Amino acid sequence: MITEEAFKEMSLKEKLGGLFRENATTEQQRREDTWMGALDSLYEDITKNWFKEYIEEDYIEPEFYYVESEQYEYYSEIVTLELHIPGEFSIVFEPAGINVRDAFGKINLYVRGHKEEKISLLLVRDDGDGEKLHWEVWKSRKQKEGIPFDKDAFEKLLDGWLERWANIERDSR
Repeated sequence: MITEEAFKEMSLKEKLGGLFRENATTEQQRREDTWMGALDSLYEDITKNWFKEYIEEDYIEPEFYYVESEQYEYYSEIVTLELHIPGEFSIVFEPAGINVRDAFGKINLYVRGHKEEKISLLLVRDDGDGEKLHWEVWKSRKQKEGIPFDKDAFEKLLDGWLERWANIERDSR
């Protein structure tokens, strides 16, 4: 903290530089807080609303774990969500960061063991309201527009992944 007397002694350039640094720090912290809040909200939707029934019946077991991150100035760890499904099948929500091209933030979403076929969940601003954010599914960069990420979209993704990769005995008659 600078004293009032020291502030008066500073040149205009020093005062402006200090205000610039203080404002940049505040903006970065605000962006990181918004990002962390959006992650928490998404994880809560998935575990407490969308898949609550499956979790209560032990069809899905959520696991939250922290991963070290040097990307952020104010957060040294970031939460990853992994949904374990019986049969050694897991869905990973791996936060990839903020300030992503055309988005506020990005999560890599994939089936453990198949990261090469990940899809992106992008946190984007609503068109009408620059303050509101929502999640969109992007399967490739060739896609013209994102698909809103909600319970139905996630269930379709999960169903397709289970059909493709789950070890379920099937009657071949």
